[in-house]
Amino acid sequence: MTVAQLREIAPLLVNIHGQHEHQLLTRTEHQLNVLDHYARHQSLLEQVSQDYQHWYQLRKQQKQLEQQQADRQSRTQLLSYQLHELQEFALQPDEFAELEQQHRRLSHSATLLEDASFALNALYEGEHNNAFSLVQSALSRLEQQLDNDKQLEPMVRLLHEASVQLQEAASELRHYHDHVELDDEQLAVTEQRVTQAIKLARKHQLEAHQLPQFQQQLEQELAQLQQQTQLADGSEQQVKQAAQQYRASAEKLSLSRVSAARELGERISAAMQQLNMPHGRFYIDLEHHGQAPASKLGTDQIQFQVTTNPGQPLQSLNKVASGGELSRISLAIQVITASQMTTPTLMFDEVDVGVSGATAATVGRLLRQLGQSCQVICVTHLPQVAAKAHQQLRVDKTTDGEHTETVIVQLEHQQRVIELARLLGGDTVTAASKANAEELLAVS
Repeated sequence: MTVAQLREIAPLLVNIHGQHEHQLLTRTEHQLNVLDHYARHQSLLEQVSQDYQHWYQLRKQQKQLEQQQADRQSRTQLLSYQLHELQEFALQPDEFAELEQQHRRLSHSATLLEDASFALNALYEGEHNNAFSLVQSALSRLEQQLDNDKQLEPMVRLLHEASVQLQEAASELRHYHDHVELDDEQLAVTEQRVTQAIKLARKHQLEAHQLPQFQQQLEQELAQLQQQTQLADGSEQQVKQAAQQYRASAEKLSLSRVSAARELGERISAAMQQLNMPHGRFYIDLEHHGQAPASKLGTDQIQFQVTTNPGQPLQSLNKVASGGELSRISLAIQVITASQMTTPTLMFDEVDVGVSGATAATVGRLLRQLGQSCQVICVTHLPQVAAKAHQQLRVDKTTDGEHTETVIVQLEHQQRVIELARLLGGDTVTAASKANAEELLAVS
């Protein structure tokens, strides 16, 4: 596996509780995390986070829409004016090309009529030597010579076809000539529309034939602006609904926290009393504010409170507990919350710092009890804790002056006795310390 993959799955396999964990207990965000961890309501946390993100994004969008409102109104007014002008003129696609063609035809109608008449006379209707009569004369004379030379047949056939085409051309010219309009009024109307189209296009820095497409673009932009305006009008209601959804989810989360806080407080109080704080009491003060500033963790305010002496009121954890008491309270919290975890391996790194004697034995018993449900690895220098373990490992570090090597050795029973005796009495192992070590192992 790659290091990245190991880093990703490691939190699912091993959870490490460090010796400085108690220093975090005074932080409210860590207190909330401890409670949520114990409550195991991950689905509620995820729902609150999702609802918060949804609400946040809608508020962000609403703010952007409000900031853009002035620009949007100004642009809408401009587009409405421009579109009114374009829609009133109503130039259709391909219409300008037709207008240009119509304008050329009307402005040259007199010469078109004159030239059509000339062509008609030259081809067919002229009294003398029109093209059709000349072709007919040539065709007649050549047909008379076919008996004399059959090589004339292709030419006769072509002239015959030419005669037919001349008749058709003359017919089309006659029809065209009869329908050529000398309409000065229509010419003026067409010329005015062409001029207006060119003027309007120049105003928008376009070619005249681009006006219909430009009008369509403006219509689309205006529709989008109007849609954004409608969205802005409806965004307030959407934000309100999202806020209500978030508050509802936050309240459900809060109810779950209240239930878990009551149970966790009672369990920690019992553990404190086992850890040589017979009058200890632990309480989790949780306040839910329905209109408090939103966060992805909900709207609850939390405070770990404790009292360790009779008659002493509950106060904030960092104001009441001494260093040693705080360490033991932290250990109790870690052991209890660890029991709620699904992580298969728990590692406690010298979490028993600051405790000794009977309290240390209780710590060892709590850790051993926790080891019934998951694997527990504990780094400790207390013989009372080490003696409670099912297995004991010794860590040796050696060096030859150039290289350092660390070795972990699993200890058999007699080796455990010696190591526990060293922890009890120092480097010199005596019969008394060994007997004490045997006694510790026996009661484990």
